Amino acid sequence: MICTHCWATSIKPYKDVSKHWNNPRDTSYVCSKECYKELMQALKDGTWMEWNSKQKANVPKKSALDKKK
Repeated sequence: MICTHCWATSIKPYKDVSKHWNNPRDTSYVCSKECYKELMQALKDGTWMEWNSKQKANVPKKSALDKKK
C-alpha cells in the first residue's frame, strides 16, 4: 500500500481518505497523523495536486534495469 500524501510504500495505514476522491472505501490511505493533516490542508487550500517535498523524496530512482532511450 502507498500513502496518498507522501507516496511512501509498504505503509501501515493510518487513516482512510478514499471519500475525498469519491473512491470506494479502503482504497486510499495516509501513513501518519502528519500526512493526514498536511493532506487535509492541501485539500482545503487547493494545492493537493502540487508536488510536495515528501513525494519528491519517495519517487523511485532510476536503476540499471531502466532502459535507455
